[in-house]
Amino acid sequence: MKLGLLVLVLFAIGDFVAAQRPDRPSPAPTIPSQRREGILLKGRVLPHGSGSTLPEIMTVTLTSLGGGFRKTELVRSGLFQIVQVPFGDYIIRLECEGFETVELRVDLQNPTAGLRFLQLTQGAPLGAGRAVPEPGDSIVGVDHLAVPEKALKYLDKASRAGSQGNTDRAIRLLEKAIELHPRFHEAHHNLAVHYLNKGLLKEAFEAARRSIEIKPTALAFRNLGLIHLRGGDFKGAVSHLQTANDLDPSDQQTVQSLGEAYFGLGQYRTALGWLKVARKMGENPVLHLAIGHCHLRLGADEQALASFESFLSAASDHPQSAEVRKLVEDLKRGR
Repeated sequence: MKLGLLVLVLFAIGDFVAAQRPDRPSPAPTIPSQRREGILLKGRVLPHGSGSTLPEIMTVTLTSLGGGFRKTELVRSGLFQIVQVPFGDYIIRLECEGFETVELRVDLQNPTAGLRFLQLTQGAPLGAGRAVPEPGDSIVGVDHLAVPEKALKYLDKASRAGSQGNTDRAIRLLEKAIELHPRFHEAHHNLAVHYLNKGLLKEAFEAARRSIEIKPTALAFRNLGLIHLRGGDFKGAVSHLQTANDLDPSDQQTVQSLGEAYFGLGQYRTALGWLKVARKMGENPVLHLAIGHCHLRLGADEQALASFESFLSAASDHPQSAEVRKLVEDLKRGR
């Protein structure tokens, strides 16, 4: 399985945030000079995609732009914190073996007024030959800031439940997270994925639509396209998948799904073009099968035969192998 991308989610937490949390005891009174000693910087690192996991060893380094402060901390179970951070401008760096390094500028000049929720998606694993996405739209609005810790814990538990195949429990936990924080983008997004896996297309559509309203990411548009594709709405699938591809042209599943959607519309030559692009992005036996069917519909029997044989060679135990073997026999007899 390919290594997943990494998402860095960063919270700058000062006295102002603690004061807004009635479930926590009030901090001890401080005089102005004590309040200038520094702030607590907390963060979490999330894997991008439900099927990926975090590397065991990851570090974050916070360095002040003016010099004088530099601290490195280990990421433990996806979480980290840096204490006694003086006010100022910083570069935070996330490093782990096998992935491109993430660097992000963090403004901590005035944490009371400038509190931010920052999200950065790391690029492809090293050696994959893809460029690291620009972090231009990585700053999310202030309304995304106050994700309660309990909601984050529900998200983590849901991720573990989903990885163990317990989809129903994952759904219940994500629904609880959304009850606590209705604008929790990741919870809506993951909920759409789990609903889709259960075949609950109406529920999946609503969750994906809500996810896009909060944060219109390429992945969110891709999921909405897959929901339309699963429901047989090929025109709607093309619309959303094309938007996803415009935002992130490096995602193979989006490109492959565009081919499948155009095939459903009967536009076999266009479908063939997208599927060939997807095949260049990474080997997948199913792509040979889909390309073979496009050639078959276009009357190119020899190309179809070659694609079907490539599929059988790579996936002889696939559920559709018996059907494809019959197609191969028919095509050979028809030569």
